[in-house]
Amino acid sequence: MRRLLFLLALILLVLACSGGDTTSDGVASSEAGSPTAATVEPATSEPWDLVFFSDSSGRGVANAWAEQIQEEVGVAVRVHDYAQGGLPAATILDRLNDEDPALRELIAEAEIFVVNGNPRASGSETDVERCVTGIASPPRHYDEEDFAGYEAVLVDIYEVILDQRACQPTMVRALDLYNGRVADWELAGIETECSAAWEAFTAATHRAAAQFDIPTAAVAVAFMGPGFDEDARAKGLIGTDGLHATAEGGAVILPAKAPDCTHD
Repeated sequence: MRRLLFLLALILLVLACSGGDTTSDGVASSEAGSPTAATVEPATSEPWDLVFFSDSSGRGVANAWAEQIQEEVGVAVRVHDYAQGGLPAATILDRLNDEDPALRELIAEAEIFVVNGNPRASGSETDVERCVTGIASPPRHYDEEDFAGYEAVLVDIYEVILDQRACQPTMVRALDLYNGRVADWELAGIETECSAAWEAFTAATHRAAAQFDIPTAAVAVAFMGPGFDEDARAKGLIGTDGLHATAEGGAVILPAKAPDCTHD
């Protein structure tokens, strides 16, 4: 049963691939009921490729998820880990648009993608970084429209991936970002603004993915609670540096295990 659920999740659901409707689970279906590219089970006789884009919060997660896939599906997984400290979504897009033939071939051939990047350099009018760096003054620009540029970059990323995959069975998973500085916000008296800023930030991540029926693992909620105001350090999910996950926190970040969360 777990293998079946994973294979169903692996099928990416793009109306353009089938010309049909989508089910309540987002699976593309043909009006005539005939098989389409979106309903073909990927072969398990050959290794699958996992392309993992993340900032430093996702270091080690790609290998852990590959191991989980291998255990549940019985297929070897080759990991292409692009985790990088402070990785902006705009940098991911630049790489995907690069004319590097090796990378373009990888994108076209890989079955699984995970996308996680921050709003830097995306043209967003937001100062949510104040809630990351520990600056003791609250952010002032954190409404939905302030993240429009970031959301647009994420949409472009998904479009490039799906275009390169040409409607082949594909799994794309998004991650939102946790923040381990809630206790610092409280000490600085900026918790109200930073909680609201983080909610707007994660909502933009989810909205972009939802346009393509891509599930988003609600890492921020798992670490910080539904109000984005719980101290992940006190939960043992953040290490002594106040920024990066412990082993327990890393297990929460696994895209197949973190809870899905849809913002209204």
